[in-house]
Amino acid sequence: MTETTTQPGDKPENHGRLQIYFKTGFLFLLVLGSLIPLEMVRSLVLERQGLSDAVKQEVSATWGQDQRIVGPILMVPFEEKRIVQVPNPDKDATQPFVDKVVFDQRRFYLLPEALEITADAASSVRRRGIYEVPLYTLRSRFSGSFAGPDPEALGIGPDDRVLWDKARIEVYVADLSGSLNAISLDWAGRQVPFRLDSTEVAGSSRIVAPLAALAEARRWPADFSFEVDLNGSGSFGVLPVGKTTRMTLTSSWPHPGFTGSVLPAASEITPEGFTADWEVSHFARQLPQQWRSDLIEVHGVVQQSYAKGLVTRLIEPVDHYLKAERSVKHGVLFVILVCAVIFAFEVMAGGRVHFIQYGLIAAVLCIFFLLLLSLSEVLGFTAAYATAAVLSLALIALYVTKAAGGRRRGGGVALLLTGIYGYLYITLESEDHALLLGSFLLFGALAAVMFATRNLDWYALGGAVQRRASTSQAGRSDQA
Repeated sequence: MTETTTQPGDKPENHGRLQIYFKTGFLFLLVLGSLIPLEMVRSLVLERQGLSDAVKQEVSATWGQDQRIVGPILMVPFEEKRIVQVPNPDKDATQPFVDKVVFDQRRFYLLPEALEITADAASSVRRRGIYEVPLYTLRSRFSGSFAGPDPEALGIGPDDRVLWDKARIEVYVADLSGSLNAISLDWAGRQVPFRLDSTEVAGSSRIVAPLAALAEARRWPADFSFEVDLNGSGSFGVLPVGKTTRMTLTSSWPHPGFTGSVLPAASEITPEGFTADWEVSHFARQLPQQWRSDLIEVHGVVQQSYAKGLVTRLIEPVDHYLKAERSVKHGVLFVILVCAVIFAFEVMAGGRVHFIQYGLIAAVLCIFFLLLLSLSEVLGFTAAYATAAVLSLALIALYVTKAAGGRRRGGGVALLLTGIYGYLYITLESEDHALLLGSFLLFGALAAVMFATRNLDWYALGGAVQRRASTSQAGRSDQA
């Protein structure tokens, strides 16, 4: 018979208390350690999102990219008379300098008095592997009228020469690779085909229609119209160059996003598509009705199509990469809450959960986000979330039932996980109130812990845990 000597420092209460402190420190390190796999999953989400964006850019490059149309703009060159002093060619003259008339090459631009735009964007989805790219085919018609120039406002004197035979209409298109038709200008009843100008302005291609007819007869106002058919993706926008601009856009895409400087005056969105109407005055466009090239470059005008245009985007209703990234940010909260509940069961109800078992449970919680990412690329976000949540919930609940020694504990953890997964899904779907919902979740979790441990004697906890653990272990031995 072997005698066991108990030293004063080896009391069960002290041993149990040290064990709790040691396990609390381990759980703290486990939570910090979970940041590493969670960050790896987040990096994978960003990588897959980058791959998806690359596929979209590849498809858009062959189909047509974001489309912007600026025009029509009437450009008229003129020669401005100027007198300069030049050396006198007559060496014997008393005047060393004489006056010489020179003409500087200038241009002035006119914008339409009225501009009417009607456009229809028929949407479609192109698949490339597991990725989907929303595309559209645009049919648009521009019509309106130009008024004549004001020489006084433009600073054109009676001795300046306006070259009406070189006047032309200019239209700027962001991506002409998506053009579907031969564009022709109807100017006061005459058909004038557009041609491609070799100059690229602010990333847009310039097409021009020469108006030599203006040298023969100039009648103001002059009516015009032309049609532009384009393939595009992502978004479509126009710059409201008319003194009054009205645009009507219809599309079969049910998820539009209206950006730009002016929102639609009226819009109707249904599951079958949308219709939007704009009405813009020249005050909103912040451009003069006519100007000289030495005062305003047309390059800056074209650039405004991105900042001050009437822009409509085809929004993807479910960006599963964005939601997956946002869900990963809640991963640490998952690990904290689940490990805290299991630890509470261990402390208050008996049972012993090993450090390795805590680590495996944390690993399952981290793998949930990897499952969510991979499944969402195939099933869509909602179905992927439900599948990944059920798999991880069932695995953890069954494992805790065995590890913690009771179905009640496993069921409690399963109930907790169900609530957490459900709450996270609601938070992800409610983007505008995500911070509010997340704050309430943290507050509620802390309140639940405080309520559950309100009567707990933390000083006597070590001995109680040791006795419950011994009783639980003895019960298992008897059952065996």
